[in-house]
Amino acid sequence: MQSGIDFLRAQVAEAASVHSSLLESMIYHESEANDPRYRDLCDRHLPRMREHQLMLEDLRSSLSAGATFPPIRMAHAFADSPISDYKRLSDDLDMARRLEVTFKTIRDAGRSLKIDRLARLGEMAERHHDEYSSDAKRLLLQMFIERAHDATDGVGSMASDSRADSRIR
Repeated sequence: MQSGIDFLRAQVAEAASVHSSLLESMIYHESEANDPRYRDLCDRHLPRMREHQLMLEDLRSSLSAGATFPPIRMAHAFADSPISDYKRLSDDLDMARRLEVTFKTIRDAGRSLKIDRLARLGEMAERHHDEYSSDAKRLLLQMFIERAHDATDGVGSMASDSRADSRIR
């Protein structure tokens, strides 16, 4: 099991890798999403995401001091698969939430270990990912409602039927 600087290097490298995937995904969606609200969401949050990636890469480089890391994975080819904007946004939100937890941990660890650079990165990135997540959740809900809107008549009758079946007899 890794410890000390090796552990810290590995965690920063993993965060940089996952964040790079989210960044690449958002760059793609900014120009290729069908829903203009989704393109706008990406456009509004991309500058901060780029800033986080640069900070992660800078921290990763300063920690490496001779250590070698595998190259950062970039997001797979999006154009090759027909996926809805709803699914793509859901996937981006999953990555952002994962990173939010990572950055909270980095923030708190930086504070506990008295590594100001780590604490500042974690604090800023966690806050920005939280803002992105809030905006993305609102848009995801809107997309869900819009796509499921026509189902309300059918589901309404199913709901009343299931309530009747679930009563204690």
